[in-house]
Amino acid sequence: MYAVNNWFPNYGFSDYSPEDGDVVRVQFTVYGYGADLGAVSDWGMEPFIIAANKDDLTAKIGEINSSPKKDQILSNPLVRAAYDNVYEVLMNMESTQDMVDEALQELKNALSGKEPERKVTIKSITPVADITVDFGTSLEEAIAALAKTTTIIDSDEKGHVVSLNWTIADYNANKAGDYTATATFDLPEGISQAEPAIELIVQAKVIVEAPANPVDTIQLAREHLAKSLAYIHETTPNPTFGTGGGEWSILALARGGYKVYEGYYDIYYNNVVNEVKRLMPASGSKPEGRLDRNKGTEHSRLIIGLTSIGKDITDVGGYDIREALADFDYVKKQGINGPIFALIAFDSHNYEIPVIDGVAEQSTRDKFIDFILEKEIKKGTENAGGWALSGNTPDPDITSMAIQALTPYYKTRSDVKAAVDRAIEWLSKAQDAAGGYSSWGSVNSESIAQVIVALAGLGIDPHTDPRFIKNGNSAVDALLTFAGQDGGFMHVKPGGNTGGGAGAGVIDGMATDQGTYALVAYVRYLDGKNSLYNMTDVEIEKEQPTEPEKPEEPTEIEITLPEGDKPKVQIPSDDKEYNIPIKKEDGNKEITIEIPSDRNSKVTVALPLNESLPQIKAVKGNVAVEIPKDAKVTSGDASALELITSKDSSDASIRQELNNKLPEGKKLDQILYVYSIGGSSRVEFSDFVTLTFAGMKGKEAAYIQNGELHIIQKYASDSEGQKSGKPEYAYDSVNDLIIKTKHFTDFVVYAASDSQTPGGGSGGSGGSGGSGGSGGSGGSTEPKKYITLSIDKETIGKGYVLPPTKVEFKDGESVWDVLKREMDRRGIKYTYVWTPKYNSVYVEWIDGDGEFDHGSGSGWMYNVNGWYPNYGASLYKLKDGDAVQWRYTTNLGADLGEDITKWDQPKITVEGLKDKQKVTDKELTFKVTAKDV
Repeated sequence: MYAVNNWFPNYGFSDYSPEDGDVVRVQFTVYGYGADLGAVSDWGMEPFIIAANKDDLTAKIGEINSSPKKDQILSNPLVRAAYDNVYEVLMNMESTQDMVDEALQELKNALSGKEPERKVTIKSITPVADITVDFGTSLEEAIAALAKTTTIIDSDEKGHVVSLNWTIADYNANKAGDYTATATFDLPEGISQAEPAIELIVQAKVIVEAPANPVDTIQLAREHLAKSLAYIHETTPNPTFGTGGGEWSILALARGGYKVYEGYYDIYYNNVVNEVKRLMPASGSKPEGRLDRNKGTEHSRLIIGLTSIGKDITDVGGYDIREALADFDYVKKQGINGPIFALIAFDSHNYEIPVIDGVAEQSTRDKFIDFILEKEIKKGTENAGGWALSGNTPDPDITSMAIQALTPYYKTRSDVKAAVDRAIEWLSKAQDAAGGYSSWGSVNSESIAQVIVALAGLGIDPHTDPRFIKNGNSAVDALLTFAGQDGGFMHVKPGGNTGGGAGAGVIDGMATDQGTYALVAYVRYLDGKNSLYNMTDVEIEKEQPTEPEKPEEPTEIEITLPEGDKPKVQIPSDDKEYNIPIKKEDGNKEITIEIPSDRNSKVTVALPLNESLPQIKAVKGNVAVEIPKDAKVTSGDASALELITSKDSSDASIRQELNNKLPEGKKLDQILYVYSIGGSSRVEFSDFVTLTFAGMKGKEAAYIQNGELHIIQKYASDSEGQKSGKPEYAYDSVNDLIIKTKHFTDFVVYAASDSQTPGGGSGGSGGSGGSGGSGGSGGSTEPKKYITLSIDKETIGKGYVLPPTKVEFKDGESVWDVLKREMDRRGIKYTYVWTPKYNSVYVEWIDGDGEFDHGSGSGWMYNVNGWYPNYGASLYKLKDGDAVQWRYTTNLGADLGEDITKWDQPKITVEGLKDKQKVTDKELTFKVTAKDV
């Protein structure tokens, strides 16, 4: 074949008319019409090689061959050597363009009489030493320990120092062994590559030593799981429907295989049935068949809890718990949380989603999945990954929960797999140096727990997978740093930022539930069992449950009420325990129970739930308890309510708790009484029950619930206490201390005084403000204090519920105290719930509009003097002159002028450094800026 100017024409020799300066080469082809020559032509064959352009070199050699002085030219040894080299390059099909160009330049230099340039090349590379590092040494630390430079030797035997850029293949800080480190480097200026080429790398061995005394994290996890399951069982004697002491506790115990006492799950189930019967009927704007007006997660959580103990979810007190979740509009009212937990609930036992008439949009699994996928942060961009309740920054809790919901579809839907893989990558990057995770500005156990549940469900080991180990700390290691010595988990560690949640350094109920079921999920993974939420290994009972057996209790004597409308029961002075059953048909009676003052054994009453009660008055010495006629027990186990059981008033833990809770300027003088009235678990009434402590005027009161002590607010009178809207309050009446309460638990009566002697004057004991007395000089009245309160729905065009109004308040009252009192006073309808995690009420609904009614980010927010606190209204104590606004938002406060990015995770910006930047200076200057800490 022939080529003209490095092009192979697709026609014959005779058809081409040469032009001045053409370079024509004739070559023999073996295959492919010149494809083996690197031909670029119109023959339709792709070249086998990319051949160098040799036309200029061919032309130059042609000049010499055609010159009449050829022999004279080649008589020059330099020219002859260059000429012979040119032929070697021309005849080598694999000559590179650099080789062709260098051969041409050498020939030109020889023809012009120039001496050929002398090339200095690399000859050898000096090896570097291997290193040994401790177990747990991070990749960055290991690389930093390797040699920074080495020396290369050139063809003149001179040395040159070069900087090394290291990588370590498959490095695992938590696996002892040898790892190969490889470094690359650049040749110094003036040094060329040798022929044949020398690979420009250096290798060294990195030896990770085995730990001297390795900590068996898996064993620690198993041991603490056993402690935490026992802790939940002991501290939740009366499990019921709810986020605290309810379904999550039951899930942990059941899936953890803990041996509960006989009848324990029946107590829970009966409490659930009672709550379902109470909550499911239509109420106000809530339709029939819903546990909550807006929160479909109440149904999802209950399905999960009941499934874990094998109960039939299609008939709970006559209701199918699934049906509300068949309405997709209802499910997604809560935003992404709704579909996440609905999907987890239905997949927990492969439940069918019922088809319901009359719903605008029928729920399906695909709709749940698509809704979750659509909410992926930065979906469709190269930075996509993770999920959050709101905003543009992924949250570890929601990301992990979304993964938990999507896991059953990971292997069957490519879009699910891609989104989950991105989320896993984000979780790996979001893990901190201690192996933990933070949410809402605080490093907390719950976030770590959710990550562990997500990973274990996918079959990823959260303790050994290198993606989830930082500086030798795994996610499981991190969770165990929040563990209590005797079981349970802290929300945050001592001194940590609580993020508006539970106190730092104390065992918390929600943290304990989540931390425990995370360990359950991990141990089930280790043992090869079904995942936490895959409960197809649980057999579901379909028959109606029989009457539950009560747990074994100490032998007691049952006392039947005497005949008559005003029966009186006198308890004997012995050490036996007595129980007095009160039946529905006793509702019109007035019952008196007299208990000897020196009696220590229990006296209990059994009250019907949600039935009108008779008047019941129990008296023990100078203490009396009176339940008003027609009051009802609305929640809790009322089968054995204690009546004034004496407890140890010298208990040091109670004294310590009181000292910690007393207001500033007060000191504890004496604990006078500790009585169990009802028991340690909360029992709630529809009406106030009156506790009278005769002769205790001027004393103070507190109650203990689930081990935590709460001071009872004391008011000047009964009417003032009622106005407060609190479920318990105290006041003095003549010479007695009165406590009004809508719940039974343990009560404490104590004496406290000022910790410092007030200066000036002789009058006044700082009491509740003068009850008549004998007058005296100077008794000035303390000036009243006021705030400005308003409630508005401007964002949805409904104006003010309460225009800015000046209202009075008392020292120590919270934003919630005043709001509730003023709404009650004006007949403004509202609903709220108590949130134990945040130790505050949450206002759900005011005057017809509530959370999720106008979008997943809608609900009520409050500000004080223009600032929106990041904690509940029960915790904000008012000051004179404060301006409080309760405002309805449709998008988490953005429409109120709030910067909602402040709810995102704190961010750190580093200026002055680049990723994998080559460093030669010993000192670097850079700037780190923390935002929203």
